[in-house]
Amino acid sequence: MAELRTPRSLIITLYGAYGRPADGSPFAVSELIRLLHAVGVDAPSV
Repeated sequence: MAELRTPRSLIITLYGAYGRPADGSPFAVSELIRLLHAVGVDAPSV
C-alpha cells in the first residue's frame, strides 16, 4: 500500500533533495511547485 504524504512533508523532502543544485544557483519556488504538481499536489495546498 502506498504511503500518503502531506504537502508539507513533500515540500521539505523535495527542497531537501533538490534545494541546492551543484552549480550553486538558487532553487526557484516555481520549480518546487512544478515538482509538487508532478507528484499530485494541487496548487492551493502549496
